[in-house]
Amino acid sequence: SYGAYLTTWLLAHDQRFRAASSQRGVYDLYVFFGSGNVWPMLKRYFGGFPWEEGMAERLHKQSPTTYVQQIKTPLLIFHGEQDNRTGPVQSDFLYKQLKVLERPVEYVRHPGADHEITRSGDAAQRIDQLLRTYEFFDRYRKK
Repeated sequence: SYGAYLTTWLLAHDQRFRAASSQRGVYDLYVFFGSGNVWPMLKRYFGGFPWEEGMAERLHKQSPTTYVQQIKTPLLIFHGEQDNRTGPVQSDFLYKQLKVLERPVEYVRHPGADHEITRSGDAAQRIDQLLRTYEFFDRYRKK
């Protein structure tokens, strides 16, 4: 979750990478309040909830999707359809934004998978994710 957040934040602020992958991410903190089951983290890490004074602006400023137009690095996104921790709508939203901007992006949404997909998820899906990641990075490594 945080790794994907940090990955997209870096991509929006630095162009040094040839390709990147993110999985199970939080990309829009305002949307996160309604799409993830760990929404209390907003108060703990960002100081409040979206309706509180100044919070909408703070969450917007700290969300990678705010800077999506600056992302030019090819990105491979993974999310499980049953991920209640961060909610697949996060990846849906980022993917759609990048597609509309005509950026190189691919999105795999694993059916039945939850937030633990790479740790204890379905073995076939874990292998699929590993192979897709390898192919994706290999493709852009050669460019």
